[in-house]
Amino acid sequence: MSVSLPNRSVESRVLTLPNFISLSRVIALPLFLFWLRIPQDRLFAAILGGLMGVTDFLDGYVARRIGQVSTVGKIIDPTCDRMVLVVSSIGLWYFSVVPRWLIVVVLAREVIVSVVVLTVGILGKVRLDVVWIGKLGTFILLTSFPLAVLASSSQVDSKWLLWMTEGAIVAGTGILFGAAFQYFKKLVEIVRGRSTI
Repeated sequence: MSVSLPNRSVESRVLTLPNFISLSRVIALPLFLFWLRIPQDRLFAAILGGLMGVTDFLDGYVARRIGQVSTVGKIIDPTCDRMVLVVSSIGLWYFSVVPRWLIVVVLAREVIVSVVVLTVGILGKVRLDVVWIGKLGTFILLTSFPLAVLASSSQVDSKWLLWMTEGAIVAGTGILFGAAFQYFKKLVEIVRGRSTI
């Protein structure tokens, strides 16, 4: 009589192709910042930034396509997104690619969401899934950042493209604040629920 061991559930797996794709954009960040330093190299930074943005769509698509949607992946994906947004924003701020006030707004939103999500996790003991408008706002920013870098490169040097991308960054950040509001509503529900106990 043979006894077969149960297969490890995909839900709990860490080493999956989609998770590797998510982590690849974080691994690429140092090279992105290295190329961002001077306008002559920003074309490479823009291309790399664009590829990093593609992986934000690709990881979810691959996960669904090959049946590797996992609980860990649902945590890794938005965490990588946040790391890329924060580090890229700091790079754009430090090298004066876009107006610094705009980056301050982007980073302020990330701080607010991080605090709200952490508080919900502590008080409600639940993990907030990413809302669709949050994915949309993130997609807009991950697209706009490389275009802003491209516009400021010595090969392109386009004020018009830079202004357009700045407008897109404003729009994407506004959408992300809408997502933050939904997270905040969940926090209010949890606080009210605890106060009635």
